[in-house]
Amino acid sequence: MEKDKDIIEVIIDEQPTNNKKIKFAYWDNLAKDLSPLFIKVSSAVCIMIVLGVFFVGFFIPKNDNKITKQLEKLQNTNSEYITAQNNYSSLSDEINTLNSDLADKKKNYEEFTTSQNGLEKINDENDKLEKEKEELQNMVNTKQSTLDSLNNRVSSTSQSTLTLTSGTYTVGENIKAGKYTIMGSGSIAISSSGKARVNSNLTADGKDYVLNDDETIKIKGKAQFIPIK
Repeated sequence: MEKDKDIIEVIIDEQPTNNKKIKFAYWDNLAKDLSPLFIKVSSAVCIMIVLGVFFVGFFIPKNDNKITKQLEKLQNTNSEYITAQNNYSSLSDEINTLNSDLADKKKNYEEFTTSQNGLEKINDENDKLEKEKEELQNMVNTKQSTLDSLNNRVSSTSQSTLTLTSGTYTVGENIKAGKYTIMGSGSIAISSSGKARVNSNLTADGKDYVLNDDETIKIKGKAQFIPIK
């Protein structure tokens, strides 16, 4: 530094009015003094850069491996998420389909219940009609049986059937004693020893009576006597 001062003083003595040259000479000498330090610093920086590159080259692959693994894991997770989302969509579609089927079945069940109720009413009506039909059939069978019986009697005794009109008749004189089916319209009274034992209306179906000798028959209307063998 003493040398620098001498140089500066010489320059000042030679050109005391030229400030720019003085400053230039000062900085030039300062640069020469700092050159070795700059070289050392530059070398240190270069060494640090080389070491930095070395360490970066050494550690980056490991970081790349970690990043690669994390990326693969993320991709796998994303793939699983997409798969789960697709499965969810499929399940949602299946649920919607099941809900639709359930609604249709519910509607069919309601229609079936309605028709079942209607069917029960129809069955009740049918049972009622069947019962009435059975009662009517029984009545028809009874009438038919009576008619068949009368037809048989008429066919077997057609020649001996006796028709009497209003009047009084004596068994043994006007009609033979025996068992008869008496039918017709009006009324009939049968007396024995002056005491009436039969007094009833005549019907088209007829009734069976036993006539004994000397009994009195009083008819109002018209009566047919069909012998029963």
